Amino acid sequence: MDTYSTPRMRMFAFPPPRPPAGAHVRRTTWSLLACGLAASFVSLGGGCGESAGGAAQPGKQRPGAPASGRNQPKARWNVEPATPREQARFALARLLTGPLPQEQLVVPEEHTHTLRLAKLDLVALPVETAALLGDEALLRRVTGPEVSDLNPWHSLLEVLSALPDPDVLLVARWTEPVLSRDVPALSLRALACLVATRSQEVGSLALRFLEQGAADRKISREALRLLVRLPAPWPARGLALTYARGSPFAWLEAASALEVGCAGPITVATAPTLALSRTCPPRCAPSTI
Repeated sequence: MDTYSTPRMRMFAFPPPRPPAGAHVRRTTWSLLACGLAASFVSLGGGCGESAGGAAQPGKQRPGAPASGRNQPKARWNVEPATPREQARFALARLLTGPLPQEQLVVPEEHTHTLRLAKLDLVALPVETAALLGDEALLRRVTGPEVSDLNPWHSLLEVLSALPDPDVLLVARWTEPVLSRDVPALSLRALACLVATRSQEVGSLALRFLEQGAADRKISREALRLLVRLPAPWPARGLALTYARGSPFAWLEAASALEVGCAGPITVATAPTLALSRTCPPRCAPSTI
């Protein structure tokens, strides 16, 4: 069977079996006699179509002759390479629906390898990936309130955080629905996307993640580290919200994040809060002593 990846099978002509001893003499005699009769028949004008009337004309081809290079059909397995948009669509389909079905060859942990390669392909095509992620239908399919499988959402957030300079509006559209889900792993991945933007426009979203993740130390720490990297007034707002909780452990993490995570020098807006964090921690509640 001809396929797009396998050339046609070739037929090989094997020599006939060797004749028994003494048979070559009789065969040679009959061959010479046949050649003599054929030569005498041609000399008498009874050629087999090779005379002037039956000679092959130029431009015509005998039925058994091989086809010329110009008229030879193209090989069926020479297909056009996929465009970058088609490659991105294929990688997105593998990420959403899993690997292609394999009946003959079973690869161990095929789903894990397919998912890893799909994410690498999407990151390698940032323009096409951003165009695909901007589709409203895809956004509803992955982040809708009726969706129970959050694995594709988690993988797409990982791809979005790895893109170079992702669009702020695109990141906001994919991370804001995370606030309606009580999934810490998804919230941490959404915060990584907000960090990748390096924009002060994500300050309000980071503050909402800090408010919602008050009970989770990892979420509150990552959200506060993002807020202190932004210009004023976001560092002061994040520290004020942390101070209002009354937890000394969160306040110590806030002071450490402010001292280590600031991108630039301490500004006038954050200097009073930094001094307050060093001298006046919040009081411990009786239940936390």
